[in-house]
Amino acid sequence: MNYSSMKFSGPVWPWFLLAVLALSVFLVDLGRMPFIDRDEGEYVTVAREMIERSDYVIPHVNGRPYYEKPPLFFWLVVASFQLLGENETTARLPSALSGLALVALMGWFGRRHGGERLGLLSALLTATSFLIVLLARAALLDMLLTLWTTLTLLLFYQGYRSPRGPDRWYFRGAWAAMGLAFLTKGPVGVAVPVLAVLPFLFFNRTFWSTLRRIEWPWGLAIFLAVAGPWYFLAFLREGRAFWQGFFISQNVTRYTEVLLGHGAPLWFYVPVLSLLIWPWFFSALPVLWRGLVRSNRLLRAVQAEADLDFFLSLWFLIGFLFFSVAATKQPNYILPVVPPLILLAARWWAGLPDANRAGKREFPAVLILNGLVGLALSVFFIRLNILFSAAVERARPLIDPDSFEYAFPWTNLDMGRTPFFLGLLLAAGALALVVSGWRQRKYWSVGASLFSSLVLVCGLWHWTLPQVMNYLQTPAKVLARQIKTAAPDEGSVLTYGLYKPTLWFYTGGRIERIRSEENEKLTEFLSGRSKVYVLSRLSLLPELAAQPRFHLVRLAGGYVLGDNQGPTGSGVRPSEP
Repeated sequence: MNYSSMKFSGPVWPWFLLAVLALSVFLVDLGRMPFIDRDEGEYVTVAREMIERSDYVIPHVNGRPYYEKPPLFFWLVVASFQLLGENETTARLPSALSGLALVALMGWFGRRHGGERLGLLSALLTATSFLIVLLARAALLDMLLTLWTTLTLLLFYQGYRSPRGPDRWYFRGAWAAMGLAFLTKGPVGVAVPVLAVLPFLFFNRTFWSTLRRIEWPWGLAIFLAVAGPWYFLAFLREGRAFWQGFFISQNVTRYTEVLLGHGAPLWFYVPVLSLLIWPWFFSALPVLWRGLVRSNRLLRAVQAEADLDFFLSLWFLIGFLFFSVAATKQPNYILPVVPPLILLAARWWAGLPDANRAGKREFPAVLILNGLVGLALSVFFIRLNILFSAAVERARPLIDPDSFEYAFPWTNLDMGRTPFFLGLLLAAGALALVVSGWRQRKYWSVGASLFSSLVLVCGLWHWTLPQVMNYLQTPAKVLARQIKTAAPDEGSVLTYGLYKPTLWFYTGGRIERIRSEENEKLTEFLSGRSKVYVLSRLSLLPELAAQPRFHLVRLAGGYVLGDNQGPTGSGVRPSEP
């Protein structure tokens, strides 16, 4: 283990190229896509309403208290809005900077525990993992949470392996980082580090000695100093409503019951990781196996690499089980256990030049498996136009208008030849992986893996996802901006059979929600003297047309804009067929 100073011992240019790559992947075209429902819409609206209300203690969304999440991420978005303006780029900037910080953190830790090669590989694999890039380019809490939980555990392990004296600063930093994680997403920010550390200390039989070293009374004081003031003020202002809304509903209930239809089987995160961390996922498995099965306490006591593999393996496995057992599952929830997986994969790649006989047997198996998955992905991309259209047509009759955030246009999305060419590139990368594994070409395999990962990351983010989201989201954004431009200070806005939080942000005001079966309530609103704008979905146009005071203003994609007085504002266009 290298505890030397952090001066570069090798050439600087690989790190410079890595920095350019990371900056390009995380920041270029950050605001190209409109906000995605529902979470991005809710979070950016919370930040905007913090500014409007000058209330930075209790988050609000659409005029109501928002107890679901602590405020740290919202504070960062508010700062970005106030410095750079309110738009998609600035809203996603805190996540992007968190992603860049995670890349730097992984590179630092890799260098400290494996030299230049492991440091470069750790940072490179982080910057080219699609799930990390996806969530670093979204206005969501997960990347910021993952930065803090990763910082907590890496600082803890650095202190654990350090001599007495310097170790206290690592432990204190870990306590502070855990406080920031708790201030970002609540109890999960504590659960991830604690569930990783306790089994590690138990199996190493170092619990009591480490408990003394971490200075837990001081550590607890640091944790409370970071996270405690906001929780105290929130309890003071909201009382039981905050306790019930945040701790019970959004944490206990979310873990034990399926919320918002996000249920999934126990094995859900296996395909999520194997596809969204491709092609790095499978290369972590041999080191994970050795870290859990082939190490023992005596070996870990004398061999730093065995101890590191054991720590990373426990961190991943316990966290993976924790999120898999939860009733409510989404792909972004698993992100906090991706960093140890990437470090394990980086350890495997870093050890290839010196691999023993067992390592040489692993190499073709891992590369060929990666290649087969890559070929499956290439087929998916080649047929993406057909698959997407079929999925839309199959989902269209199953939509619950009051809970589904998107409205499908009647026309199908044509992404042109882009998915086909991406599929061909992925097929080329996958075949290169198979050939390099079969022929034991280790250096070729690194290039083929990097090429494949960049095709997946850049292809999905810069070409495929923008087309899909513009198809689903841009028409609603256009209608919301039309309302804001036409009459920003007059009239009210409601949605009928459409729950779409991004509209709260794009209209810049409060929106009344009317469910599709509440026709009498809709009639009451439309019968008033004041102007009312109605946003709905195309499938509900017959119900809207039956309302005597409803006037169609515009159709866009699968969305409908109407009002109760006709298109009188200068910014309102005539109805479109």
